[in-house]
Amino acid sequence: MKKENKIYLFVVFMFVLSLFLFSFTIYLKHIAILERVEIVTKLRVGGIPAFDVDTDVLAFGTIALGTSSRRTLTIQNDYDFPIKAEFSVEGDIEEFLVFDKIIFLDIGESKDVNVNTIILAEGKQGNYSGRFITTIKKSWKDI
Repeated sequence: MKKENKIYLFVVFMFVLSLFLFSFTIYLKHIAILERVEIVTKLRVGGIPAFDVDTDVLAFGTIALGTSSRRTLTIQNDYDFPIKAEFSVEGDIEEFLVFDKIIFLDIGESKDVNVNTIILAEGKQGNYSGRFITTIKKSWKDI
């Protein structure tokens, strides 16, 4: 193999390796979790409407068929860089909750996240529970 071909292959190899490492670094920064908070979430469908004042639980109380309810959570960015907050729900309560899945916060910014319930008139009565999960990551939306 000629010397020029070896140099060319070496340069191409280094370029591909650098591109891979750069992409992998961006990927790692994108998935790095800063915080993860899980809040027990409860809801009772049917019966006489009532509320729950438990402060350690995201509780919607008892909601009558064909009505709705809302709870508001405030997210504050205390980091010295922008963050992304991702929200999800696990458990049988998931089918009743509607909320923004992702929000972005700049340094020092706070935002309210509305978690709404929608109970259809022909819904199933009963107790439902799960976990409302908040995952905070460094925001890389400007990359």
